[in-house]
Amino acid sequence: QSTAATSIDDVIASDSPYSYFYYEVVAVNGRSESAPGVSNRYDGGFITPPYLQTFDDASALDGYTVLNVNGDNVEWTIDTQAAYLKYNSQMAADDWLITPPVVMEAGKLYGIYLDVKGRSASYDEKFAVMMGTAATPEGMTITVIPETEFRSAAYTRRMEYVSVPADGTYYIGVHGCSDKNKYALYVDNLGVTAPISDKAPGAITDVKVVPSPDGSASAVISFNA
Repeated sequence: QSTAATSIDDVIASDSPYSYFYYEVVAVNGRSESAPGVSNRYDGGFITPPYLQTFDDASALDGYTVLNVNGDNVEWTIDTQAAYLKYNSQMAADDWLITPPVVMEAGKLYGIYLDVKGRSASYDEKFAVMMGTAATPEGMTITVIPETEFRSAAYTRRMEYVSVPADGTYYIGVHGCSDKNKYALYVDNLGVTAPISDKAPGAITDVKVVPSPDGSASAVISFNA
């Protein structure tokens, strides 16, 4: 758009989908135009589940908050199409990978999941998944997956259902917290399912099938829900 002003204010609506934007500015004087000046990239808007991040390349971390809490030279990055946190031989990991804001509603259940593995089956690795209303370690007040230690070089899907206390925007944080002198932690396919009512029944259990005593093609099926 054309303007003689030297500044501009754009407001991102509360229901805007998550995206990024930047500005190109061209100075015009009569028939002459300058080469465009390009602003920094700005990420904005909100994720509305369902959501899936596959970490295929470095751009996958755009809009994520990457926190190197212990101040070493190791932080979350991308390696072999996954989020990757390598070891430190001198100190335990304390590194966060936090999503852009996710819109969630009270009274709904959300499945939060990820695939996780270590680089070698010879080393134990640790991680946790938390969430909260601020993209900071202190803001991660809701436990999704508690601190978990595992040993596997094959991806395993971990998933838990959570609800939130109030409508709003929440951030999901993956905390790499392996002990010192381990190897590496990989995370892939970080996602949030579409919401379902928190009044929905859980998975059925104690399924029983009793064939008809007269030998007919019928049975009595019972279960708990």
